[in-house]
Amino acid sequence: MSSATESSAVAAAHSFSKILDRYKSASKTRSSADVEEATKKLRRLILVDGIPSEVDPTLRPRIWKVLLHVRDMSAGAFLEYVGRGPCEVREKIRNDTFRTLATDRGFKERVSEEMLVRLLDAFVWRNHDRHENDQLGFTYVQGMNVLAAPFLYTMPSELEAFYCFAKFIEESCPLYVQPTLEGVHYGLKCATLSPMRLLRTFPPLEALPVIGIAVTLVRDLPTDLYDELVRHPYAVRE
Repeated sequence: MSSATESSAVAAAHSFSKILDRYKSASKTRSSADVEEATKKLRRLILVDGIPSEVDPTLRPRIWKVLLHVRDMSAGAFLEYVGRGPCEVREKIRNDTFRTLATDRGFKERVSEEMLVRLLDAFVWRNHDRHENDQLGFTYVQGMNVLAAPFLYTMPSELEAFYCFAKFIEESCPLYVQPTLEGVHYGLKCATLSPMRLLRTFPPLEALPVIGIAVTLVRDLPTDLYDELVRHPYAVRE
């Protein structure tokens, strides 16, 4: 890393930390409008600068928890779920976990298969208890192992990974993990609308060009289509 690049990364890390510090006192001294404004700045900073994890490895876990609104994490509840042992779909989980990012040496060095199994077992037990009170039910479905992997890789503890993963699945994309795959089908329906055809002109997956094109395209999307795209992973339709 050149000195100029390093200086830029250090400055970005400082900006991130300054914004994240606002959330520590949000409940006491800041209004919800202040918190929302901080979140907007945080999202823009992620788009413009990326997260300088090489300067401060704590940034990404902190940012994920803020964006997922993960605050209360009960260690007792998590340990109770883990203590129950194998869930009813343990065999299905095991059929997937052993091959999760199998060729990624860095991932394998940090995240064991047992960690994945524990998290996914606990998730099933958590929703076994909550099922009667929720409009949507959750259990393990194929692919959740891959969704859980980044949380275990990034978060400092299995406890934090568990609650971030649960929040992501249950609130950010619940319709994508239902047996009917409602979110997937609705997403495909959205993708057939003409503005989405522009997305096929994306360059190879290089972050900065993709971000630039995405930001430009979003401004041109009709409001109703943008709303559908944002809401389709979680908005339950009558």
